[in-house]
Amino acid sequence: MPEDGHLISILKAREFAIFYANAYKGEMADVHISQDSRTMFVEPEPSAIFDISGDLLFYDFIIRSGGTGTAQIRIAANINLGHPFVSLQGGKERDTREMLRSALDRFRQDYPTYALSEALPVCFNYPRTGIMLWVTSPEGINSQLLFDPEFPDRGLRPIPEGAAATEGDRVHSVLGEIPEGGASPNLYFDLATRTIKESTRPIEATAAPSQSDAVIRRNFFAKLSLPPDADKHDTILDVPYVAQDSSDFCVLACLEMLNKFLLPGRQLSQRDIHGILVQDPPLYGPGGVLPEKQIFAFQRVFSDDQFGVDFKPNPSWEQATQSIAANLPFKSGISGHARVCVGFNAKEVGDRTAGTAVAQKAIYVNDPSGPSPRLELYQVDKLMANGSVESSRLAIPIKMNAVVVRKRAVVVGER
Repeated sequence: MPEDGHLISILKAREFAIFYANAYKGEMADVHISQDSRTMFVEPEPSAIFDISGDLLFYDFIIRSGGTGTAQIRIAANINLGHPFVSLQGGKERDTREMLRSALDRFRQDYPTYALSEALPVCFNYPRTGIMLWVTSPEGINSQLLFDPEFPDRGLRPIPEGAAATEGDRVHSVLGEIPEGGASPNLYFDLATRTIKESTRPIEATAAPSQSDAVIRRNFFAKLSLPPDADKHDTILDVPYVAQDSSDFCVLACLEMLNKFLLPGRQLSQRDIHGILVQDPPLYGPGGVLPEKQIFAFQRVFSDDQFGVDFKPNPSWEQATQSIAANLPFKSGISGHARVCVGFNAKEVGDRTAGTAVAQKAIYVNDPSGPSPRLELYQVDKLMANGSVESSRLAIPIKMNAVVVRKRAVVVGER
């Protein structure tokens, strides 16, 4: 796919994928990826993922290592996302061709008189991926249908225009949440391109899988300095993972994970939590638990006097790292979805003296709708020669809120 203004070619995206696979090879074990850097190979053909608007969004590249371990590295296909690296995760490979076949079979079965103009794999509720079909009824009315491979029995669902995003079973545009202002979206792509030229040999697209994709000749990956109470550049908490039982149970799954971590002796399933939250006044409804009700939902589930609950809108990187450093995983809310943040990673990429240094700040998330944990970019900072921050940019998906459940300090004489 050629570059078209704001789009990145597959060849260029693969260079980014190889570079960041090397940058994060030390973190692969944290996301349950077995890897051998001597045989690490990035597949040349990625899965292209589109926005619900129809614009190209991501390239998902498969990393193979030693013939056994596999991983997926997600690279921005659209410069408007602001940075080449999006995320790294292990788990089962996504077969978009099979998804497309299933969606088309269902379309022919359920809509035999409709005309199909286009069908694309789309990210409709980050990070969930499905197939969007643009169709026309016999009366000439244009509409969109969505096939969700996680719940194929639902068939094809009509997508209303302008549907609001809630933390549940809705759709929203990833490109629509890009913040205005901040550093130019081209900046970090240009810095990454310069760093690749300075740190790697030319990449042969036809290299054999048994060969390493890139040789790092200089140490361009360093630890970042962190807050005093976060003495490691890479920390991950042992939070038990659970998948959500229903498409709008993401918050309930987060509550179950936090319960398992904070109260390992208390057995509480998502169905148990659902029963708690539908009591009067109900805090759960169709679409899930809305953000404005979440502090009350968490307080109801963790109602014991030993717990306090804090809701943080637009949490900063510093707040995220301080919470993890205090051994407090937290619910991380993005548009239309909820996960549990279980760790963080801070890395400096590039060369300060060459003006290419970038602080890459990422979090580990247990995502109830996908392979976990996933290493996901949080924020990027361009660094000056002295290490101070010249400019910053929040990464997609934007972290819109956080809910932290903390244990209260015990006062002598109080229970």
